[in-house]
Amino acid sequence: MIGLGVGIDYALFIVTRYRQELHRGHEPEQAVMIALTTAGRAVMLAGATVIVSLLGMLLMGLSFLQGLALGASLTVLVS
Repeated sequence: MIGLGVGIDYALFIVTRYRQELHRGHEPEQAVMIALTTAGRAVMLAGATVIVSLLGMLLMGLSFLQGLALGASLTVLVS
């Protein structure tokens, strides 16, 4: 569920930025480049933050949380 939520959230963020650039009159290729350089950076930083915070659960020492931390981190990375 974490991967689904993160994937949808980040995709909508980039698509919204792309559509804003289209409405400003840019060509689709140029709108993609602008969206990825602006929103793409934010998505990468937010994804890295989520991964680091999920991996922080490894420090708790509970075995069931370690599996959850690794699985959720990998899912966010793939998303």
